[in-house]
Amino acid sequence: MSSLVVSLTNKDIERIFSKISIDSDKGCWLWNGALNTYGYGETWFNRRMELTHRLLYAWMVEPLPQGIGADIPNLDHFICDNPRCCNPAHLKLVLPKENLFRGNSVSSVNARKTHCIRGHMLPNEPNRSDRSGRTCVICRSITNHARYISLRYGKKGDEFLEDKRKRARKYYKQSHQSP
Repeated sequence: MSSLVVSLTNKDIERIFSKISIDSDKGCWLWNGALNTYGYGETWFNRRMELTHRLLYAWMVEPLPQGIGADIPNLDHFICDNPRCCNPAHLKLVLPKENLFRGNSVSSVNARKTHCIRGHMLPNEPNRSDRSGRTCVICRSITNHARYISLRYGKKGDEFLEDKRKRARKYYKQSHQSP
């Protein structure tokens, strides 16, 4: 996009800024034109549909890095979290991981979790053998054991584990009784 921004004409500038209103409370430049499905402003520029906040950032601040990957920064609305805002002062280039941690989506919330629903510590990185990403190693082991038991003995895994716990409690009480 950076090579396209060099050719920004006065006509382009007038057209773009005619669709911006300024929120005096927060300082946001709110886009009043077309929005994409995520709420970001879109405008035609050099025969292409461009995101308005990216276009203005590249024109007023610095060229945007090209490509996709974990080491290619994204533009983040770090001040206002408003996708309609195209004020370059509200935008910052951050790595995708940092952008993900700041969000409120399901994947963002799950990425910030440190413990599973049963209170076990989650690994920092995704488990390489698990397609579902970060899962609790202990809970996965219990689930696999219960599945094995149900296939092997025909009982539900929870029933088998409860029987096993009862036998263990009974043994413990018998072995720790005073003579």
